[in-house]
Amino acid sequence: MYSDGENPVSSVPQVCVGYRSNPLERAPLSMSEFQVNSPCINVCKIDEPTQRCTGCDRTIEQITLWSRMDNDSKLAVIDEIVARRRARQATKTADEHEQNASVLTNPNHSQ
Repeated sequence: MYSDGENPVSSVPQVCVGYRSNPLERAPLSMSEFQVNSPCINVCKIDEPTQRCTGCDRTIEQITLWSRMDNDSKLAVIDEIVARRRARQATKTADEHEQNASVLTNPNHSQ
């Protein structure tokens, strides 16, 4: 469980796992028929220090090229987003632990 209850991966859109239109054919489509969803969540604002969108966590170049990327490239971008969010969550958690330890070891510390 994450300290703030938010899973850093939960906001990353899942890749569409397509199935054939005929319900009797439940075999997955071939990899060439899969479509990777855009991670865009319609919160489009570029964070100046990181030069990444605050909504989807992509660079301007990744956003611009998305519609022309093949699925492997799109999955690589999503992997980067997940890794970045996990690293941010780990840093946030470590900072919270450090702050809590500081409060416990210094009773005169005001919050």
